[in-house]
Formats: sequence, C-alpha cells, structure tokens
Amino acid sequence: MRILKRSALTLLAVITTLALVVGGYVLYMQHQYYRIPDHQKLTIGNNQAATLTTGKVYTATTYNVGFGAYNPPV
Repeated sequence: MRILKRSALTLLAVITTLALVVGGYVLYMQHQYYRIPDHQKLTIGNNQAATLTTGKVYTATTYNVGFGAYNPPV
C-alpha cells in the first residue's frame, strides 16, 4: 500500500510539473506574440517605367537575405 501511495504521488508530481511547463510555455508564447497589422498602405520606391516584352530572353538573379519584416526583440 505504501509503494502504491508513493507511486501515485510521484506520478501526480510528474503530471503537475509537465502541466506547469506546458502551461508556462503557452503563456509565454501568447505574451510574446506579435504580428504586423494587415492591409497596410505601402509606398512604392524605385518604381521602374520599363516593361517586359515577349520574345526576348531575360535573366534574373536572386539572393535570399532572410525574412526581415519583423523588428528584432527589444
């Protein structure tokens, strides 16, 4: 009986600890959540007047600089 009681208390402690860790993580993520507002008016800088034509070969070069829309954390 004593072993069963100790096992139940140990299991309860593990479940409680796990619930606190998961709950703390969820609360932290909800507190830190930040999103850029939708439907913002943007100004176009360096608008090009030239248009592409059909029948001409074009080349394009790309470079992934990462996603920089969000400001770094303060």
